[in-house]
Amino acid sequence: MILSGRKPKIKKTVWRRFIRLFWHGAVVTAGCLMAWKFIDFPRLISSLNRVSLLTIVVVILLVTADRMLMAYKWLALLKIVGITPRFSRIVSIYYQAAFISRIMPTALAGDVLRGYLVSTFSRGWEKVLGSMLIEKIMAVLSSIGLATIGSLFLLQQLKEEGIPYFSYLLVAAIGCMVVLFRLSFSERLQETVVRFLPVDRLQASLGKLRGAYQQFRGHRSALAANFVMALFENCLQVLIIYVCAVGIDTDASALRLLSALAISQFLRKIAMIVEGWILGEMIVVLTCSLAGIDQTQALTFSLVSYAIRFLAISPGGVLFLLQKKNRTSDSVSVE
Repeated sequence: MILSGRKPKIKKTVWRRFIRLFWHGAVVTAGCLMAWKFIDFPRLISSLNRVSLLTIVVVILLVTADRMLMAYKWLALLKIVGITPRFSRIVSIYYQAAFISRIMPTALAGDVLRGYLVSTFSRGWEKVLGSMLIEKIMAVLSSIGLATIGSLFLLQQLKEEGIPYFSYLLVAAIGCMVVLFRLSFSERLQETVVRFLPVDRLQASLGKLRGAYQQFRGHRSALAANFVMALFENCLQVLIIYVCAVGIDTDASALRLLSALAISQFLRKIAMIVEGWILGEMIVVLTCSLAGIDQTQALTFSLVSYAIRFLAISPGGVLFLLQKKNRTSDSVSVE
């Protein structure tokens, strides 16, 4: 009976691995075919040769500032729910999570890791998840807002006569971000979402998570400051790729390039959740090429950005190995 009960689970796991492997293979194959058909490789190599030491140093400094800002932003949310770790510890966790998200198939692996690392020295998983949930909501809203503004600027450049009521549309886009953020705290909306979930256990877990999420409702000034930091963080990430694009002498105006990158950054984050960095970089190249930027140059500055960012967060791999070694030694000493 035991063996017969395990067989369906084993078969289901095998099928999931097969489907995941097939999906990864399809994405890699599609990326290679697109690169072979649309990319001028001699031009790509000559563009790579233009990357200077100054570009590398500036991008590393910007990535470091981005990690610090992300750590400070999350620390402010953790303090609201009574979790007060040292800033240096949160920075270390963010570096480890960034490194893991680069080497794993999906970026969610990094979020799982940082949630686990914080939960090891704090009580109440719902508090940790609540802080991560509201952090993600603000990151998504700010990214959507930045992409919307970028879309308006890009359309304004592509249309010869311009967009009617352009300034009013910008104000409306910012207003929509604020309205969506306020709606996320609606208890009626949250109850409706939880009620429609099919699994009772999931409803109970999300009920606890909703309680933790509601703790942030009375901290409007702190959340407003956190939202501004999330918006600044997204701008910083766009600037990182922009510096790489300037470093290879991309043939595009600054406004068009920044607008396209603002759109692609939002789409890239969604793509990295589904697949990982390969699909993410494909989205950047596709979005920039649709905006009128040369696809070879788009692939070049996207790859340059990825390589330098990986170099900048590589200390996270060392920190992860050291922390894993410490946990192993602690378990051995307990035994």
